[in-house]
Amino acid sequence: MREIVKGMFSVLIHFAAGMICCVLYIFFFKKPEVLPQFLTGWKITESAILFIEVMPGLLVSAILLGYAVIFGTCGQNTVSRYSSILLQYLKEAFIILFFCITGYILLIELVLPMLFKRQNRIELKTRDYYEYIEDVDMLIKNNRAEQAYRKVKAALEIWPGSPDALQQLDAVKVLRGAQTLEWKQLREHETAHTDADPENITAEGALFMAKRFMERLDFYTAHFYAMKAYRLSTETAPYRGEAIRLAAQAWNQIEKGIAELTADFDIRLYRAKRAGYEMMQQGDFIKAYYQFIEAQQMIEQNDALQHDPDIDRFVAVTKEKLLEEVFFIDETETLSLSESLRDIHFTIPASEFDAVAEIRIDELSFVSDNGIKEIYGRNCEITQYGADNRVQYRYRVPFMKVIPISAPDGRPVLRMLFQAVDKQHDKVILKPIPLAGTMPVNRNVSKVLPFSYNDFELIIAANAGAKTMTLPQLYSFRRYGAQYGFPARIYHREILMRIADIFLILIISVFMLVLAWSFRTPPHQQFRNSWALSFPVFFVMITGFMEMVRYAARLLIAFFTDTIYPFSTALLVLVYTLLFIGVSFLFFAQRSEA
Repeated sequence: MREIVKGMFSVLIHFAAGMICCVLYIFFFKKPEVLPQFLTGWKITESAILFIEVMPGLLVSAILLGYAVIFGTCGQNTVSRYSSILLQYLKEAFIILFFCITGYILLIELVLPMLFKRQNRIELKTRDYYEYIEDVDMLIKNNRAEQAYRKVKAALEIWPGSPDALQQLDAVKVLRGAQTLEWKQLREHETAHTDADPENITAEGALFMAKRFMERLDFYTAHFYAMKAYRLSTETAPYRGEAIRLAAQAWNQIEKGIAELTADFDIRLYRAKRAGYEMMQQGDFIKAYYQFIEAQQMIEQNDALQHDPDIDRFVAVTKEKLLEEVFFIDETETLSLSESLRDIHFTIPASEFDAVAEIRIDELSFVSDNGIKEIYGRNCEITQYGADNRVQYRYRVPFMKVIPISAPDGRPVLRMLFQAVDKQHDKVILKPIPLAGTMPVNRNVSKVLPFSYNDFELIIAANAGAKTMTLPQLYSFRRYGAQYGFPARIYHREILMRIADIFLILIISVFMLVLAWSFRTPPHQQFRNSWALSFPVFFVMITGFMEMVRYAARLLIAFFTDTIYPFSTALLVLVYTLLFIGVSFLFFAQRSEA
């Protein structure tokens, strides 16, 4: 039992020394191009990544050096081949290797992906910051104050104390102030011409004002301006008759009284509700939504405290249906400019309605809204192929949203929304831009993606590379990734390499036991502190040896998967089993003489 304690102590010493060396190397010799506020976090993350990467070399080195001492100080003077003593040593080494390799597996499958994501996020934010700074300078030169303000605020969100961003913010504030003053002066000028003094107003202006106040149901003011227009107009003026008719209409409304006026409003509200309901019945939920929004505005203009429960309910229902086809433009304005993912591409398999389609997305953002994840994308390019594999049409979507829906058979799928509309007015703000061919009218609103949100996350992970995916992700994606443009054998190969690497560490560690027995210290010789100076040399040599063996193993796995793909797993298991049995028997065959 003393031997296993010494073996574990050797491993811990190597791991501690390796961690210290990784930290010293990253903090004092590596200079990353990241923002100052991210520098410490990036170095800690990079140190952890480097340590995990060198862990196999540290483990093998610990086995070699540690057991060279153990076999010398604790070994027998005489040990025969295939003795129980060697079996006991091997059992104890297996216990140490089991715990170390298990920890290594947990690190590479759970911790390492998170470290890579954190590092990537830091690098993306750094890149975004410098892009925003460049964009702000260009926007200021072009007098685009509002766009510049959003960009500089995004830069300050990334680096709050940035001297460059703060200086740009001052310049943007000056530009916004100047443009606001110009806008205010323009509005005052327009108001002066629109709401002219009644004493100086023209007949045409008075008639215009009368019509405007009629629309506001201000009949007294409308009658005043209508009569003003009539008096100021000549007898031959074409609008003289219109002015007197408008004055009569306004006076008739005044004489009706408030009761009849209310009845008239109720009739108009009823007609608006009926029109919206008919649109709902016809399945035109977008027009129905705006119809009910207009009805709500009618109620607010009539009485700010009044509410119609039917209209409120219809607005909610139609809004829910509307957001299955389009999204509101204000969602893009409140969305942070910092993106989480870049350069996403995949294919949509052929269906009974369409041939294969190819989708490329420059940027993806994930936003949480009340616990619900929403996905937004910028600069999405969609290419639709025909049955002859020729391009039917290609279009670009400046901004899109992805929402979960249910397919007719109940399966969870996703829908890409291409059009952004105004929340209060029936107006399309963003829509697809044709690049090639003719896009069908029914395809310029949305497109269904035949997979669930979880599958979409796997597709996104695959875009980052197979090496960044965990084993469960690789196993799940291997089964159906090919239909989305990701060949299955790539992920099968990565799975085999991951698993084989674990067993390779075990095989090399057992082989190090053989070398440790051959180079064991003489019996009863005390460990010298000066020997510790040789540890880095051994580590470099062993790490180099391990990397050569691992590289050869990867070439072998690539050869198996490319030539005999269906039998690659079985053949690889056979090869590694024979290697493990071989090095184990090689260790059992060791002996020592008195």
